[in-house]
Amino acid sequence: MQSIGVREFRKDASRVLRYVRQRRKDVVVTYRGKPIARIVPVDKADQAPASPLVPGALWDEMDELAAEISAAWRGSKSGADAVGEDRREA
Repeated sequence: MQSIGVREFRKDASRVLRYVRQRRKDVVVTYRGKPIARIVPVDKADQAPASPLVPGALWDEMDELAAEISAAWRGSKSGADAVGEDRREA
């Protein structure tokens, strides 16, 4: 399997996509030597196993996480207000 750094991919995206399309081979995109994405031909992607988290289960996990955060939240502001304020400072 071929791999390409994220900077090179950004520069040569058309060439990489053409390679994947024509040769029907996967390409792994790396960042600082670690894989971060895989580009696969469409027909291979359609055959990939389904994610272990179905959308309903994912939302259930998000709701559980939100409840945990709410229970531990200490402050006079809401979480949304705190995040918004932090974004304005950045």
